[in-house]
Amino acid sequence: MAQDAVRASRDPERQEPSNLPGHAANPAEIPVSLAIDVTYHDIYQPREAVVSDFLSFETFIAPKIIRIVFLIGLVLIAIGVTVRVIVGLVHLELIAGVILPLIAAILAAVGWRIYCELVLVFFDMRDKLAEIAKKP
Repeated sequence: MAQDAVRASRDPERQEPSNLPGHAANPAEIPVSLAIDVTYHDIYQPREAVVSDFLSFETFIAPKIIRIVFLIGLVLIAIGVTVRVIVGLVHLELIAGVILPLIAAILAAVGWRIYCELVLVFFDMRDKLAEIAKKP
């Protein structure tokens, strides 16, 4: 163990990042070349730009909200299967009231996931084609 400590102190790759060139323990010591240049306009987007992006279809909102829609769909599937299982238990139907709704819920959840992924794939294809079109 002591030998490993000696090797680590001699090996520059195993040293702490603050001991390596270009790394500083104090953020004030970070060289300007390593600092990230973030301006006010990079963080704050004026309201007019947000509205114009929304109206011009330059940015799509579906990829941003599809995850929320997916979760809402899963909750609705869960509520539906819960109601159906409770009704099946009240009517003492084991296969049609309990087992089949559970199988249907699993298939519906998988189908819903595939549908949401397909929507995301279409938007991803659009983004990739836009990148290809920008290349010279």
